[in-house]
Order: sequence, then structure tokens, then C-alpha cells
Amino acid sequence: MTDRQKLIAEGITSMPEEHRLHYLRKWKAEGRNVTDYLDEFAPPFKTLVSKTILNGEWSKEATLRRTTILVKSFMRPQCLWTLFLSIRRYYPTIKIIVVDDSYPVFVETNDTLAELHQQPNVTVVHIPFDSGLSAGRNKGVEVADTEFVVLTDDDFVFTEDTQIERLVRPVATGAVDMCGGMVALDGEIASNWVGVLNTDSKPPTGFKFIPEDASILGGVTVHSTDIMDNFFACRTNWLADRPWDEQFRITCEHVDFFLTRKKEGTCSFCWTKSVVVGHRSLSPGRYIDYRQRAVETRKELISKWGGSPHTFSRTEFPEVKCQRTEDAIKALSSRPDIVILCPGRCGSTVLVEMLSSLGWHTGEVHKDYMENSKILFLTGTQSCSAEEAQQVIDSLPKPYVVKQPRFCEQWGLWRPRFAPGTLLIFLERDAEAITESMISAGWMRGDEHSTRVHVERRLRRCREAFDAWAGPKLHVRFEDLREAVSMFDPTRGYGHGKG
Repeated sequence: MTDRQKLIAEGITSMPEEHRLHYLRKWKAEGRNVTDYLDEFAPPFKTLVSKTILNGEWSKEATLRRTTILVKSFMRPQCLWTLFLSIRRYYPTIKIIVVDDSYPVFVETNDTLAELHQQPNVTVVHIPFDSGLSAGRNKGVEVADTEFVVLTDDDFVFTEDTQIERLVRPVATGAVDMCGGMVALDGEIASNWVGVLNTDSKPPTGFKFIPEDASILGGVTVHSTDIMDNFFACRTNWLADRPWDEQFRITCEHVDFFLTRKKEGTCSFCWTKSVVVGHRSLSPGRYIDYRQRAVETRKELISKWGGSPHTFSRTEFPEVKCQRTEDAIKALSSRPDIVILCPGRCGSTVLVEMLSSLGWHTGEVHKDYMENSKILFLTGTQSCSAEEAQQVIDSLPKPYVVKQPRFCEQWGLWRPRFAPGTLLIFLERDAEAITESMISAGWMRGDEHSTRVHVERRLRRCREAFDAWAGPKLHVRFEDLREAVSMFDPTRGYGHGKG
């Protein structure tokens, strides 16, 4: 063994546990003698991670063969399809169960659900309309035929950090009943559903969680908790014996489930920071109509457990660390030129008006759309040259703000016209909501299906252009913009919004 190999082997004892396992797996894949490293240079680590985890029964492949991903879906086909594609990117063959309770006409005409029916190792279960989250999850557990299930929501997105086998291994040791991961809300960690519950008080309470009780189970660093996000692994038969209360169709099923388990006093839960799933907070119009009934569901929760409307507030747990506002202030502080990228019907007109009131220039604009008139004309022609496009951009007073939904379709022409320091803002909204808005405005591209395809194509091109942009950029959700409008006060400046 070379001196360099010895140094690397000795170094693993000082690494975080998840990093040690990563390197040992890497060495094993490269054909190195992992057990020699463990025996000679890392005896403390050998006591924490058994050779069976590295080489045998709980290898990644063996773990996944014993696991099913369970998804409850309702009226969000675009989110569901995005989730499915992200799962298949990292787990091409793992079993997936989708339980859907969308209304019948929606199911019959939806391409996403029809396509999922044709996918290998995917089971789509249709249950009566609006059965609810609890009934849907219970049905999914009933259908699952693997030893373990991993619960996800339909608006999650798997990334390279979503290593679900690391959720299963702590449960497989038998030391805990459930292991949860973390959720990244649009790229930011949101660990606000971990903490200690107290069901002895009237009403029950939640306490802020401080992760000082770290332990290692199955090679994964975990912390104990009484509650977690709807992203966890557990044994299928354990969950079948402890179903969700089906009177809770939305939202409050989560708190009720964990309060019930806490009151039973026989369950042991943990969570890990090493497994993170993405979450896109998209709420199409038809979905949000049903989601808004959460107020009534909360009354049912209070009726069951006591308390007031504030008893079960998420603020009783660590808050989401939201950096988006600070990022926006930082991005705008140098007063850069701004290009807004969006597919249309996303609130870009309002955003331009807000920025204009704060000192950004637009040049001569179409009064209804706040789009620069010359850019609007050029993007509507089929013969716009690079020289013409450059002349328009160069003529704009600085700092300028421009937006044009056709930018995403002509990005190859317009991208080189913008200076490297230009701030690119991607204004995103759910495809279903955009489609509905276009139809209601009379902007249909053929029939409804063709309109939705058009919207999805533009959204995809916007994302691709945004991801490839090397300069400063900012991702803004339609929901965030709508909230910002309600707080906007131009007399206080862009760094001092209300609230």
C-alpha cells in the first residue's frame, strides 16, 4: 500500500460518517480492498459500519429491491410527471406506486396518468374522487408488496442528494420504526417538521429541535425526532398496522398521524440530514380550489386534539430559512440591467411595473403588456437579424428591464445581445395554471391540449436558458410575486418592503 493510500485510509476516521461511507463505496467500486483499509487503518469506523452494509445484504441494489416509492397524487399531472422522471434518473427500476383521486374526467383525458400506466415497475391506482391524502396513502400501503416503502408527495423532485437507500438502512437495523429526510423548498432546506411533541399537555405542543443527539444506524448519521416531513422510509407492515385517519383529507393528516404515534408511546423515529429531496411549490388553479379547504380540516384536528387555530402552527417548529428575499435585494443592489424570462401569463407585466417604479427603464412599451415596442415587433417577425436585435438593446436607457415571452423561443438570437452582468430573472408558474389563464384570456393555441403543450415547451426552454446562464440570475415563483405585490410600497425602496 502506498503512502498516499495510507494517508487516505487514515483520514476517513476524521470524516463525517456519510463521507466515510461514500469513499469506502468508491474504493470498493474501483476494486480496492476495502476490508484491509477497515482492519488496518480505520478500526473505529469498522465498529460503526458492518461489512454486510458495504458488501452484502444491505448494498444499494439489495436495499432498492426491497423498497417501493409511494406517491399520493391529486390534480397536478405536471408535478407528478416531473417527479417520475427525476426518480427514474437515479432509480431506473425501483417500484413506484401512484395513488390518484383526481376527478374522473380529468383522469380520462390526462396524458400523464395514461403514460404512467405504460411504464415498467409503475402501478397506478385510481380511487374515488377527492378521497384525500389519508385514504390514498392507506391504499398505497395496502397495494405495496415490498418490505419497505418510501413516502413522497407528488410535487417532490429527486436530485443527486436523494439517496433513499440511506433512509431505509436505519429502519432495516430494527432500532427505529421510521427514518425521514429533509426537504429543499426550491433549493433551500426546510427542516420545519422535525421536533419533539408533547401529547401529555392539553392541547399537545411542539418544541424546537436541536440536533445534539446524533447516532449512527446502518452507517447513516441520524437524530431522534417525534415528527418529520412527508418524506420517510418505514416497513410496509408497520405502516399497514398504523393507518392515517381518513377523516383528514388534506394538510392536517400529517400532524394527526405523528401525534397519534407519539401518544401510543411505542414508536421510535429518526431523521437524517444526509438525504434531501427537492420540492417545487406549484399549485394549479383547479388544485388550489381544493387545497383551500385546509381551514376546515384544521377545525377537525382541533376538535380531535383540543387547542386553538394556532396550536398546530408550523411556527412551533424551526422555520424555513428563506434566503430568496435577501438574494433578491443583493441582486438588485447594483442596479443591473434586467431580462425577465417567462412563458407568459406569469405576472411579468406587474413585475416590470414594480421595477419601473423603482427606477429601471423600459423604453417605449406596449401599454397593456409593458413590453418594449421594438422588441415586441422584432420577436414577432421571422427575419430579425442579430444586428437589429443588438441595436434595440444598445438603444435602451440604463438600467433597463425588458421582458418578452418569445425570448425563450428565440434565445439563441437574443442571449448574445445581453451583457454578461445582466440579471436574468426566471419567472415561473405552474403549467396548468398558465394554460387555464391563457384559455380564459382567449389566447388558446388550438385546443386545450395544444395550449398546454405550448406552455410546457416554453417552460422547458425557459428553464434550460436559465440553467445555462453564466451571469447573475434570480428564480422567482408566481406565488412569491403575488405576495410581494400585496406588500409592495415603492416609496420605501426595493430593500425595505412592508412587513
